[in-house]
Amino acid sequence: MFAYVLSGGGNYGAMQVGALEVLLAHGPRPQMLVGTSAGALNAAYLATDPTLEGARRLGDAWRGVRLGHVGSRGMFTVIRRMLTNADSMYLTDSLARYLREQIPPDVETFGDLAAVAGVHAYAVAVRLDTGQLRVFGDDPADRVLDGLMASSAVPLLFPPWTVDGVRYVDGGVLTKLPIRVAVERGATDIVALDVKDSMGSNGNVQGMMAIAGRATSLMTAQQVEAELAWARSAGVRVRHLPLVHGNTLFWDFTHADELIALGRAAAEVFLEQGIGELTR
Repeated sequence: MFAYVLSGGGNYGAMQVGALEVLLAHGPRPQMLVGTSAGALNAAYLATDPTLEGARRLGDAWRGVRLGHVGSRGMFTVIRRMLTNADSMYLTDSLARYLREQIPPDVETFGDLAAVAGVHAYAVAVRLDTGQLRVFGDDPADRVLDGLMASSAVPLLFPPWTVDGVRYVDGGVLTKLPIRVAVERGATDIVALDVKDSMGSNGNVQGMMAIAGRATSLMTAQQVEAELAWARSAGVRVRHLPLVHGNTLFWDFTHADELIALGRAAAEVFLEQGIGELTR
């Protein structure tokens, strides 16, 4: 079963759109889409139309994101929430509304999502109480919005997302690039789109937030290497496509076009070098 596995990446998730445009123009449509955080959002949207045109519409959705959609309420609001020991810097009501607008109105559950184009989609999150992985989509009755909001509940930035009394946080806590999740659900041929340094650059970082972001990026990089090594030892065909975001700052949603172009360029090199070897 051919699958795309999409890593977390915040605003850098737009690079996956450009890469998918190139890959879908030269290769087969996926039978499975698995994602964490921003990758989960891309996976669910593309599952409704896993074609080049569908990827282009996904790009329009990224271009439509504004800072208000991802919870910004101004610095004073953030400071007040920190001083009052709130669960996060930002609330997610605006993000939930925006995501709901992007999902087709007749799609409520992952079962509905699979029925649209015959593609199985999964969103990965982590139970905050036990640390267990939860894969939304294993149960066709799982709500798509729950899966997307849980998978993208980045600690510190966004509050945990509650489903049936259980709180969930971003799947990147355990698996930024959920290759093993895909394999365990039947994927035998995987192209993994991996946003590099998704929480902080490899430059000369300064300041507590930048240092914390860089440290998180280092931890998730180790996760990715472990997932790739596991898949290769299991004999699974995995093509790893790293996506490098350049100088765009984390949480800057005003550069979707530039990031999409970077993703296209990376995928073109990927195919030119014969790494992809995609066949229809």
